[in-house]
Amino acid sequence: MKVSLPKSSLKPFRKPSSKQFLEEVSQYCYSQLTLYKFNRSTLDIDEKYREGRITALNYISELTFYFMQQEKHITEEFVCELDKQVQMAESLKSPLYSQGIRDSIEALREEIDKISS
Repeated sequence: MKVSLPKSSLKPFRKPSSKQFLEEVSQYCYSQLTLYKFNRSTLDIDEKYREGRITALNYISELTFYFMQQEKHITEEFVCELDKQVQMAESLKSPLYSQGIRDSIEALREEIDKISS
């Protein structure tokens, strides 16, 4: 039995940001889920095949949501790692070296605050 499937609606990727990539995947899954959930009579496919597609698309949608949440928190995690480096620098013997590390990280944090605002 040959199954005729709709063509992919995913656009060719040109190195999008991770957020853009996840949004594209999410839109693709949403349109495919709509197709397979609500076009039972118009699609000429086996019911088990349809259920398999829906299961996979639901999984991919949940996976996409998980990574979107991860992407939202990446700045916070990055700043947390910077804070750890500042704490480690405080235990160094050379006060000037330690101050150089702290000043560099503080300057970067100020830039991050500007970008995030």
